[in-house]
Amino acid sequence: MPNKNMLKEIRSIVISVAIFLVLHFALTAGSNYFARTADNFSTWLLWINITAYFLYVLVGFVAGALSKRHFLLVGAITGICSAAAAILIFGVAGNDIFGILAMVVNGAVFGGIGGAISLYVIRKSLNVL
Repeated sequence: MPNKNMLKEIRSIVISVAIFLVLHFALTAGSNYFARTADNFSTWLLWINITAYFLYVLVGFVAGALSKRHFLLVGAITGICSAAAAILIFGVAGNDIFGILAMVVNGAVFGGIGGAISLYVIRKSLNVL
């Protein structure tokens, strides 16, 4: 049986991945609305990618803040799980192995950055730093 702290970390990861899926669905709907033609899509592509990477940072931050332990690790695991969910549910990378690996690595890196930011914010609010 996992201990109480591990259940808290798992719960924070599940909540954050659910948040990611809702926001990713909204991003997909928004990008389909704004980028209807190929010309519009090339214009919006940079902003869509920046927003997608920001989602990984956001869910890493939320998971780290909710778990209040192992901030960086929980954020990175959340990023990996979010990337896997995007690949499985939305079919983002298709069958391209390099694309799948790139998404998982980006999820881990940007989720870990979000977890590190939550470490700083939590410690700063507790006046530990």
